[in-house]
Amino acid sequence: MLRLSFATRRAARSRTALATAVVLAATGGLSVTTTGAAFAEDPPSTPASAPDEVVISDPGRFKPRGELIDHAGATGYVHHQEGKKLVWTDFTTGTDTSLPSTYLTSDTAHHSGLLGYYNRDTRRFTATDLATGTATATLSVPAGQTWIRAFTPDTVVTATKTADGKYDGLRLLHATGGEEVTEQPVTGLREPVTTLRVLEQDLRGALVTTQTVADGPYRSYLLDYATATLTPTLTVTPAAGRSLGHDRLLVEQDNDTVLTVPRDNASAPPVATPLPPKGINEADWSKSAVLGDWILVRHDVDDYWGTYSQGGKLLAVPLGGGTVRELLPHAADNLTVTPDGSVLAVGGSCAQDWSVHRVTLGEDGVPRLAAVRKVPQMPATYSGLAVGGGRVNYFSNTRPGRTLYEVDTRTPGEARPRHWTSSDNPAWPKGPLSLGDGQSAISHGYSVDSPLTENSYYRVDLPTTSTLLDAGGRYSLSSDGTTQYVGDFGDNGGSRIVLQRPHSAAALWGTKLWKTAGGTGKVNSYDLVTKVTTPDLDLGSGCVPSELQALGRWLYWACAGGAKAGVYDQHLKKSVPVPTGEALLGDGYVVRRNNAAGKLLLTDATTGQTTEFADIPVTDRADSGRRADWSVDKYGGGVAFIDAQNNIRVKRVPIAPQGLTILDATVDGGFTAAYEFDNAWDALWRLSRPADHWRVLVRDGSGRVVRTLSGTAGPGAAVQARWDGRDDAGRGVLAARYSYDFEVAPDPGDAFVRLTSGTIDASDTVLETAPSRYRPLAPRRVLDTRSGVGAPRAKVGPWRRVTLKVAGAGGVPATGATSVVLNVTVTNATKAGHISVVPNTAESQHASQVNFTAGQTTSNLVVVPVVNGRVDLMASTGGTVDLVADVAGYYAQGTGGSAFRPLTPTRFMDTRTGLGVPRAKVGSGGTARLQVTGVKGVPASGVSAVVMNVTATNASHSTVVTAYPDGTPRPGTSNLNVPAGRTVANLVVVPVVNGRIALTNNYGSVDLLGDVVGYYTGGDGQAFTGVEARRLMDTRSGYGIRQGVVGPGRSVTLQVAGTGPVPAKISAVVLNVTATGPTTTGYVTVHPSGTSRGTTSNVNFRAGQTVPNQVVVPVIDGKVTFYNHAGNVHLIADVEGWFA
Repeated sequence: MLRLSFATRRAARSRTALATAVVLAATGGLSVTTTGAAFAEDPPSTPASAPDEVVISDPGRFKPRGELIDHAGATGYVHHQEGKKLVWTDFTTGTDTSLPSTYLTSDTAHHSGLLGYYNRDTRRFTATDLATGTATATLSVPAGQTWIRAFTPDTVVTATKTADGKYDGLRLLHATGGEEVTEQPVTGLREPVTTLRVLEQDLRGALVTTQTVADGPYRSYLLDYATATLTPTLTVTPAAGRSLGHDRLLVEQDNDTVLTVPRDNASAPPVATPLPPKGINEADWSKSAVLGDWILVRHDVDDYWGTYSQGGKLLAVPLGGGTVRELLPHAADNLTVTPDGSVLAVGGSCAQDWSVHRVTLGEDGVPRLAAVRKVPQMPATYSGLAVGGGRVNYFSNTRPGRTLYEVDTRTPGEARPRHWTSSDNPAWPKGPLSLGDGQSAISHGYSVDSPLTENSYYRVDLPTTSTLLDAGGRYSLSSDGTTQYVGDFGDNGGSRIVLQRPHSAAALWGTKLWKTAGGTGKVNSYDLVTKVTTPDLDLGSGCVPSELQALGRWLYWACAGGAKAGVYDQHLKKSVPVPTGEALLGDGYVVRRNNAAGKLLLTDATTGQTTEFADIPVTDRADSGRRADWSVDKYGGGVAFIDAQNNIRVKRVPIAPQGLTILDATVDGGFTAAYEFDNAWDALWRLSRPADHWRVLVRDGSGRVVRTLSGTAGPGAAVQARWDGRDDAGRGVLAARYSYDFEVAPDPGDAFVRLTSGTIDASDTVLETAPSRYRPLAPRRVLDTRSGVGAPRAKVGPWRRVTLKVAGAGGVPATGATSVVLNVTVTNATKAGHISVVPNTAESQHASQVNFTAGQTTSNLVVVPVVNGRVDLMASTGGTVDLVADVAGYYAQGTGGSAFRPLTPTRFMDTRTGLGVPRAKVGSGGTARLQVTGVKGVPASGVSAVVMNVTATNASHSTVVTAYPDGTPRPGTSNLNVPAGRTVANLVVVPVVNGRIALTNNYGSVDLLGDVVGYYTGGDGQAFTGVEARRLMDTRSGYGIRQGVVGPGRSVTLQVAGTGPVPAKISAVVLNVTATGPTTTGYVTVHPSGTSRGTTSNVNFRAGQTVPNQVVVPVIDGKVTFYNHAGNVHLIADVEGWFA
C-alpha cells in the first residue's frame, strides 16, 4: 500500500514555482438536481494551496523477484536474479562476481562453488574455483575415456566404453601436480550400460543412474570418491525429485512420500517419510531436501493460482514423520544443499520481505533460519495513469493481477484499491480516465465502468465493442469507429447511454459535449442535461478537427495527419497555434512529450510559448504514452508522470487557472431519518478545480444556522457533503424544511463565496434538547380550553392542533427553557382518541401521551421540548375535546437548577397500611403530608423536588387529587382524575418544602400510594435531554421486542440504550408507557433490568382499557424490564428523554 506523508509549505500566490516537494512513501426517493455554472469570480485566480511537486514512491510488484539458485559453495553461491545476469555472490560480503564465459556452454558442469570445463578439441579439463576465479586443476583426459560431467577440485570422473559403445567402467583421474595424473578404477558397476548419467554431485561423491538398454529400467548407484566404489541404491529416474544431502540421499515418490537412505549405507532399506498434504491452491508436486534428521519440503503452487500466490510454505518434517514445523510462509521452488550440509531456501512473508535463507540445525537439532541476503522487490508495472483534482489513479501489479489504485496528493492517506482484475495483461481493461470528482472511468470494450469499491461500480453497457475517448463528471464518451456513445453513470446504479451520434472529434467538459459542426473549423456544444445546442464557433483551424479536448474556456483542436494544432480561447475568441503531436490540454496550457529528448514540453495557451517542463524516461513506445505513463490534471493544474526511478510524480504547472465553477451537481431534495438507505442528506458538487475551503450552511425556517458542514478537501475537485439531521452540537433537529448555502473559498486567504443554494426536506428526524437541569415550579394552570386560558375558549375539533405558549407562562421564563413538564388533562370528549404533545411546528406525531374514551376525564404527565417558546397539543379524535395543562417545572441549560438522582422505585406512602402517613383514607378536602427527605435514599437536605408515581384507589366518589409543596397554598391544578371505584396512577414532579409534599383529595374518600423513583438536587447529578417522543416498543407489532401479549406474571425486557435516539450511555430514561387490550384488571411495573421489581406499580388498568402513564426508571446494562401482574396485555413505550 502507499502511505502519504507531507513535508511541504504553502505555495505563494503567484506564478513563481516553488522548489517544494511531497514524498508519498510506499507501504503498500431522492430528487436529483443539476445547477448551472456559477462563477466564484470571473477573472483568473491563483491556485489553491498545494505543493509544487508530489512523489508517489514505487510500491513494488506483488510477486517476489525471481531468485534461482544454481548451486552453492563454501563461501558463496551462483544464482540468477530476475532482471539481472547469472553471478557468483559471496556469503560474507555480498559481492557479486561475473561468471566465466564458459559457464553456460554445453561442455561444463558446476557444483559446490566449482566450474568444470572440458575442451573436446584438446581433451583438456579445467576445474575453476568460482570464489577466486583460479584453476584448481588442469589435466588431459586419456584417449578412450569420456568425461561424465562429474568432478572435484582435483579429480575428474571418466568412463570407458566397449567396442559396441557401452559404458563398462569408471575412472577417477587425480591431478597430482603439473601434468601428472593418477588413474584410479571405480568398482561396483555390475554390467555394461547403454546410458550413464550423473544426476547429483558434491565434493564427496555423485548420484549416478544407468540403463542397460535404451528405454529400459533404471538402476542407480551412489559413487563414493573416497573409496572409488559404486553402491547400488534407490532407483532414481532423471525426472524424479531428488536431493543429495550431506548424510542422506532423498528421492521423492508419488508426490506424497519421500524415501531416504544413508550415504554410508546406500543399499540399506529406505526410510519413508509422508509429506504434509498440499494446502489451498497448492499443487501435487513439490521440492524436497534433506537436512540431518529432517525433510524440508515446499509444495508448488497450482499454475492458475500462481498469479495470486507468492509461493508455497516451506515446511520441516521429522525423518519418518512427526510434527510439521513451518519455516517460511512463502518460498521459491528451489532448495539448494551446501557443502556443509545446510540448505539454502528463498522466501519470506511477502515481496518486501524476500531473502535467501540458510537452514541449519540448532543445538536442539531443530531446523532454524538465518538470512543470507535480501532479495530486492521488483518495481511495479504501471498500465494507465490519470489525475484529476489532485487524485491520482493508476493500474499496477502491486497486488495479484492488476489493481486500480487511487491516491490523494492533497491530503495524507493510503493508496486505496478501486478495481481488481485477475488478468495481468496490462492492455486490458483500458484506462483509467479521471472524472474529476474522485472517481475514474475504465473501459472493458463492451462497457465503461466507474469503480466505487473493489466490488462495486457504476456501469454503462455499450452495444458494440468501443474505445473510451473521454470522461468527466457523470459522463463517458466511447466510440466503435462509426458511432459515439455518451454514457451517464447516474445515481444508484442508474447508468445508461444518453446520446448516440455519428463518430467525429468530440470532447466532454461538465455537462457539455463539444463536437464538430457542419463547416470547416466549426464546433458547438450540446448540453446533456438541458438538451440545448449552442451556436457554432469558428476555431479558425482551416480544417475539420480530428481531435478535440475541452476545459472551461479552452478548446484544443488538431487537424488530421498532424498538419497543425491550436487552442481556442472562448473569452478572447481566437486560436493560438501550438506544436503538433499527441498532447493533453490543461487549464491554460498544453503538454506533449519529446521522447527522443526525454522531456515533457509545456506550451502556454495564451502566448503559444513552449518550455521544457519535466524529465521523463525515453521509451521504445510507438506512441507518446499519454494517459499511460504521463497525464494532465484537467481539474487541478498539474501533470503526472512516471520518472526514471519508477515513481509517480505530480508536478504543479505555474500557470494561473480559471475561476472556480460548478460543473455539475447531484443533490438530494431531502431525506427520511428512519429509512436505512435514505437516512441523511447527500450532496455532490463537481467543481472545475479544488477549493481551498468549503462549507455548507444549513438554516432552519427562521434563518438560524443549525449546522455547518465544512472541509478543506474533497474527492478530487468535487465537494461531498452529508447532513444527518443533527445540529452543530450533535443533537437531532425538528423534522421540517431547511435551506442551505454552498460556499467556497477558492484559494488561500480568499473569503467565502456562495456558489449555490437550495432546500432540504428533513423527515422523521428526532428533536433533541441540550442537556439541562430542572427548575421546579409550584403547579400552575397554563391551558384550559373551557375557560380560554392559554388558548381560545372552545373545544378542540377533530384532528386539530392547539399551540400553547409556555415561555413566560406559569413561571416558565420568556427564554431559555429547553423542555417543559406539563400535567395534561383531557375532559368532555365526545369520542375516543388520543392526544400527542409535540414541539411547536412539528410536522407529525410519533407517539401518544393521553388516551381517552368518550366522556372520560384523564390526565398524564408529559415532558416535551420547547420550540419557539411553544408546544403543540395534537388531538387525534373524530370528536371534540377540552384540554387542560398544568405546568410543574421546566428544564434549562446552565449551572442553576437541579440535577436528577435516580432511585430504584421504592414505595414511600400507602394509606392502606399506614406507610409514611396515617393508616386511613384521605377524606373529602383532606390532605396527606408525606416526609420525603431523609427517607429511603433521599438525602435529608438539598432536595428541590421529588419524582413520584402516585396511585389513587378505592375512591368512594369521583374525585381529583392534587400534589403540591407542603406549606404552600393548594393550587387550582390537578394531577389525578379518579372515577369512583377505579385505580388510577400518574407520575408527579413536586417541589419539596420543609422536606415534605402534600396531596389533597377533593371529594369522597380515597386511598393514596406513592412510589418515589428519584429526586432533584442542587448538587451534582444527571442532566436531562428531552426528545420529541419516539416509539421504542410495541408488543402488538413486535417493534423493538418480540411480538405478542405479555402474559400474567411475565416480563419483557427492552434494550433502551443505543436504541432510536437514545445514546448508549444513560443512567435513567423517561418513558410514556401504555397498557392496551388487557383481559383483566391488573397493573404493570417498570423497573431496572436485572433487579427485583419490588412492590411498586406504574400503570393500573381494568379489562379493555387503554391506559398511559409516564415513568422514570434507572437503566442497568442499557435495559429496563416491564412486568405484567395479571391477565394478558399489550405494552407500548415511547421515549421522552433521558438522564446522563
